[in-house]
Amino acid sequence: MLVVQQVEQCLSSNSLETRDYLRAIERLNSTGLGFEDVEMFLFRLEVNVLLNLVGLHHCMHRLEVPAEHVMEALQNSKISQRQVCIKWRTPRRLLPRPECEMDLITLSTAPLHLLMLEVCFVLM
Repeated sequence: MLVVQQVEQCLSSNSLETRDYLRAIERLNSTGLGFEDVEMFLFRLEVNVLLNLVGLHHCMHRLEVPAEHVMEALQNSKISQRQVCIKWRTPRRLLPRPECEMDLITLSTAPLHLLMLEVCFVLM
């Protein structure tokens, strides 16, 4: 899967820049993969947690799958407690001097954080 290859190429530093994260989501969106496909290919323990997060974001924001269905899929796949560190900047519109925020989250709490990130990506 091209999305997996793209993200894995960016992981040499074990992190994923915002632009690469957004490209991965766009590429995933262009494949036409549905919720069940994401469950089968990206919601797996064998896959990097950042790919789990890309799949979660795709399901919630692109496919508009209800959060409770996504959470159930994460739990069934045994990845809901996987942790990922997210980092973002407060947009200049909100503060005169942008501040960098960082948080260690689990995939089960990611939907709340993704809503904030989506807003930050749009406003920056």
